[in-house]
Amino acid sequence: RTGDMIVSESRFQRFVVTPTCKMSVGWDLVATLCMVYEMIELPMHAFALGEVLFLRVMHIVVSVLWTLDLLFSFVRGYEKDGVVMLRPKRVALHYLKTWFLLDAVIVATDWAFYLISRGAVSSFLRVLRLIRVARIMKLASRLFCTQWAVGGVVGTESKLAALSILGLLVSLAYILHVVSCGWYAIGSMSVFERSWKDNAFTDDQRLGYRYTTAYHWSMTQFTPASMEISPVNTHERIYTIVMIFLGLLVFSTLISTITNISNNLRQENLQRKAGEALMQRYIAENRLSLGLANCILGHLRRAHRGKRKRLREEQIPAMQLLPENVRTRIRSEVYASRLMLHPVFRRIKDIDFSMHVLLCSRAMAEKDHVQGDPIFCLFDQGIALRLITRGYAEYESSLEGGLVHVSAGQWITEAVLWLDWDHAGHLTATSWVELVEVNASSVHNIVVEDCNLKATLQKYAKVFASRAMKELRSGYRISDTWPNSSVQEEFARRAFRERDVDKFREDKLTLLRMMEHSDGEGMQRLIFKEWAKLSKRDERLDRWWFGGGLLRKSIRQ
Repeated sequence: RTGDMIVSESRFQRFVVTPTCKMSVGWDLVATLCMVYEMIELPMHAFALGEVLFLRVMHIVVSVLWTLDLLFSFVRGYEKDGVVMLRPKRVALHYLKTWFLLDAVIVATDWAFYLISRGAVSSFLRVLRLIRVARIMKLASRLFCTQWAVGGVVGTESKLAALSILGLLVSLAYILHVVSCGWYAIGSMSVFERSWKDNAFTDDQRLGYRYTTAYHWSMTQFTPASMEISPVNTHERIYTIVMIFLGLLVFSTLISTITNISNNLRQENLQRKAGEALMQRYIAENRLSLGLANCILGHLRRAHRGKRKRLREEQIPAMQLLPENVRTRIRSEVYASRLMLHPVFRRIKDIDFSMHVLLCSRAMAEKDHVQGDPIFCLFDQGIALRLITRGYAEYESSLEGGLVHVSAGQWITEAVLWLDWDHAGHLTATSWVELVEVNASSVHNIVVEDCNLKATLQKYAKVFASRAMKELRSGYRISDTWPNSSVQEEFARRAFRERDVDKFREDKLTLLRMMEHSDGEGMQRLIFKEWAKLSKRDERLDRWWFGGGLLRKSIRQ
């Protein structure tokens, strides 16, 4: 078991993919496009499309894709109770018990319909193909993660509201498409002497006019509109009555939903304008200068334009309902990729994962700054190491002079973690800035609690302070942007070198002990394979260990 994923040591493990990887999400999008095409194409058979080359080609393409989807489902992991199952045997059995039978029937029906294109059997297979609509449930469960991803990409509430309204309109358009095809199918039934088609069309009118006429009729049943077409027999009359009731339900639901979305946006804008009005009143009553008033109002407008670029944990009330262990896992996944950008914290995760989780859950926080906002000022006491994740800032040092541009992915104020540090300059946001802070006090408390890496981190602090004093003696003025990434990597190598050597020797001693007690040839081959991996890490220590007579004897054997 690896984190939230359950794997096995099977030779087929490398073929199994996670349900949220890029390959799975991309394939789900392709499958969704195929499903959309089929949902549009199937009702259109009411218009007696006949043998059309485009439809034949698309039928082959879609059938091939669904066949590949059936095979792909055998190697696609699944999620259950918050754990992703990736064991090949369990994944295959899960698919066989759930969706395999339905997928196999649909794929077989597709290929049979392609091979048997005429006769009564073909008509039966065309009706049987309607069961493919059940695939919507399968794709809906697959695209659950994609739905969250779309919400994260869209971002602001106004864009999400526009996307929701667009989705409602697309859904209404598809319902009208199905209703219009059903209306045309009823008119094409030969059991009636007369139908609405007799009065609406002539023999030379093409598919486009016939379809748009039926679609126009369906719109009149859902909206307060009318047209010249009306039912002329009992079955058409019953169909019309049912559609009118359905139209009342759908149209009223659509209008109320759009109204609620619009009201929410209007309420948010009213609150923003009310806040600006209060600020203008405060400026007028206190007779603030014109320059300061413009600065205040401009800052407020930039804050409203840039807010909620990225949601934070404290902005979600439902987050407080989750248990603490779940919130700890959330923070660990949110902050891990950013914390790993620093060489020290990357090594901490490899050596002591529990300490890494504590750092993510207790020491890290997200902050936002609008354009022109000071992130810290000269002589302020340093409280946190910072990493800009989005946007740009400018650092003005009183020691170096001039401006230093700070962009996303750059660590600043690392000296706060290892020294008693007051800021040596100003850092100002030049755009909307999102950054991550690693609180120095929290890091110190975690290090004191976890004695496993205390000595190593103390050594890193000594290396850091020693190099800082050396730079100062040489005339270099240390600022908040020092050191850069290459110097950080050098410090981490020096601090963790002794620990890496001890770990290397311990691993090789363990392999030698295993070799003494191993009987089978397969086990010895596995041990030599692990030895080769260790040898690549440090060839110098590897030559030292090759002096052992036991290893030379084993190699000769």
